[in-house]
Amino acid sequence: MSSVCDGSPILNAAAYSGASGAKAYTFSNAPDRPNNWSTRSVSSNKPYYARSTEFTQVSVVGCLKFTEGSQGEPRECEYKDSSDKQIKVKYISGKYTLTFYAAKTGEKIGDGGTVNAPANRCPSFISYNRQTMESYAAPDSGTIESALDKFLS
Repeated sequence: MSSVCDGSPILNAAAYSGASGAKAYTFSNAPDRPNNWSTRSVSSNKPYYARSTEFTQVSVVGCLKFTEGSQGEPRECEYKDSSDKQIKVKYISGKYTLTFYAAKTGEKIGDGGTVNAPANRCPSFISYNRQTMESYAAPDSGTIESALDKFLS
């Protein structure tokens, strides 16, 4: 389903016939991986929630694209790598633009606004680029759900 964010429709997805009762998936990229879309989970108690096995019921895909130039001042975080060596990772905040697409056609159906990806504190676990020793904060899940609530209600 993440291929919708690259402009490819999903032919066996549900047809979009309006916000009421629609199921949605959301994905985000990062500045160091612009064509690699990661799943952004939403709460299972939301009416638009769909399990990964229920992709044929999904009619809306929300794509969170990193806004170029929105990087904040890096926060330095200390960790131990897989060999137990002490390392420092630059944890970087940013902003994302949320756009909604019809999963079956790939057609743009709405805007979700700006979603912040705060780097307020160092996460317990982190994935980072070993060459740059950088990691980008993930979009705020509460803001994603708020945008979905607004768009799909």
